[in-house]
Amino acid sequence: MNKITFLSVALLTLCLLLQSCGKDEPVERRGTSIVEVIVRNPQGEPQADKTVKVFNASDYETFKNNPQTKALLESRTDKEGKARFTLDAEEWFKGSRSAQDLYVVVEESYDARNYRWWSQLVTVRPGRRRIVRMETGDEAEHISPDSPTRHKYLLISDGVVTGLRDSSITHLVFPAEVRSIADGAFRDSHIESVVLNEGLESIGTQAFAGSRQLSAVTLPSSLKTIGPHAFEDCIALTGIDLSATALRRIEDETFRESGLKVATLPQALESIGAQAFMATRLESVSLPPALRSVEDGAFREIATLCTVTLPDGIQQIGSYAFYRCTRLVTVKSHGTATTYDGIIHEAAFSDCTALQHIALPQSLASLKGWTFSGCEQLKEITLPAHVKEIGDYALRTGFALVTLRFEGKEPPTLSNNALPFLGQLSALIVPQGRTEAYRTRWEAYPSYHNKIKEEG
Repeated sequence: MNKITFLSVALLTLCLLLQSCGKDEPVERRGTSIVEVIVRNPQGEPQADKTVKVFNASDYETFKNNPQTKALLESRTDKEGKARFTLDAEEWFKGSRSAQDLYVVVEESYDARNYRWWSQLVTVRPGRRRIVRMETGDEAEHISPDSPTRHKYLLISDGVVTGLRDSSITHLVFPAEVRSIADGAFRDSHIESVVLNEGLESIGTQAFAGSRQLSAVTLPSSLKTIGPHAFEDCIALTGIDLSATALRRIEDETFRESGLKVATLPQALESIGAQAFMATRLESVSLPPALRSVEDGAFREIATLCTVTLPDGIQQIGSYAFYRCTRLVTVKSHGTATTYDGIIHEAAFSDCTALQHIALPQSLASLKGWTFSGCEQLKEITLPAHVKEIGDYALRTGFALVTLRFEGKEPPTLSNNALPFLGQLSALIVPQGRTEAYRTRWEAYPSYHNKIKEEG
């Protein structure tokens, strides 16, 4: 065999060998498939730390109704906005040369009911590399019923507003689907005005607390509850109209140290919580006829308050309810009473240094003590007909009181130093024909007997 013939035979043998190897494991099956997902926003910027999932067709249909459906593959994008998946040929193509149709999903998830995603159908072939480019943005391909992306600025989950998507937002109008505001949702925000939607029923604890630029709030008739501290320290909020709401109670410290000058209350309101309006800037307070309870310190230390109108049916005025309202001049009452066991607790009007005229509610039965201590300008007090008990120092202002009028035929019991100083007291006025009854009941206070005079 010559040299040329030998080389020809060798080359032929090598070609046959290579051909037999290709038949045993074709290139398409021998290697793995690569899917590289590149995620960008509409501005072309890479989106890091985004969840990327891969589904087959049936699982994707399930996922659309239940975002908790487990994906075949899952990863997160790197700082360049890339996620990479490796598909083993034997596992994914099962010996077949056919391609796989897969759904690639980029997902944003806040919680189980608060999510959105973008998807793309991708055909992946055995042994091939596939690059998938996806763009995210406000216009999601799929969105949950409660997703925060349904509103441009609010985070909403299952009808509950949990906060802001953009903390720089200053003016808000709520969408119709909102049913409540979560605790602390807008605490210390920069919001200046908010219009709450009809259908909203509750505002959570500290929902707007510390929002010092908040100056305007529009409340819906559907509103049933406002949580404690909800508008505390909202110093720019000068007015609030609650009249159209369904509120039955204003909770503790709801408007404490806010800038309120005017508060219009609902007619069906039944109670006002402790320190609810403390240290606001209210100028007058007119409490609705249905109100039954003003709790401890509800209106204390309001330096601007001049007049208060109480319902005659009120059952409880708490300790220090109007304490140190230093410009309060007049307390009136209105309406009718159907029960007569109302209580004014300790120091309710103490240190109201400008108070001159007071008409206590007809429901009143008991003054617990120190009611008017420090009321230096108060010259006359009228006690309604059903008062049965006057506590320690209850009628002793610490200053001269001129006239004390009792409308009840039955004299109330007196605790320690319940009556005012004799000083300039000119008369203890009692109903016609009841002088002896009062002297008998108050036999321990003989120095006051000669001050008792009958009405008219």
